[in-house]
Amino acid sequence: MKKKLIIGLVIAAAFLIGGVYGYMQYNKPHLDIGKATADYNIDAKDLLEDFQKDEVAAGEKYLDKVLLVNGEVKKISIQDEKTSIMLKTGDPLSSILCELEDPGDLEKISQGQQIQIKGVCSGMLMDVVLVRSIVVN
Repeated sequence: MKKKLIIGLVIAAAFLIGGVYGYMQYNKPHLDIGKATADYNIDAKDLLEDFQKDEVAAGEKYLDKVLLVNGEVKKISIQDEKTSIMLKTGDPLSSILCELEDPGDLEKISQGQQIQIKGVCSGMLMDVVLVRSIVVN
């Protein structure tokens, strides 16, 4: 009887600890990209080359890190409330796709302009993708 009570208390404590941890993770504040320090400052061309040479190693290095990417605006697009900027890389098939956090940042830029964008790297599909991006200059 005593053994069952102890096992029951241990299980209840585990559920309580797991619940508190889950609640804290769910309500964790988002990283403020504007105030965050960039983990890497890199040119768009070099970032794409790193992913093309070895996608696994580049993923380990850049994935979920804040990047400050320098490049020339190739294209600006607005689709279904998503605003994004594509940066030239020298490769006609791939670019750096930056999904903007604030669509108001588009007022600061134009196609062909050299800019710096800070965002979180989410990996590579056809393009290297930065999410929650902001225009720095």
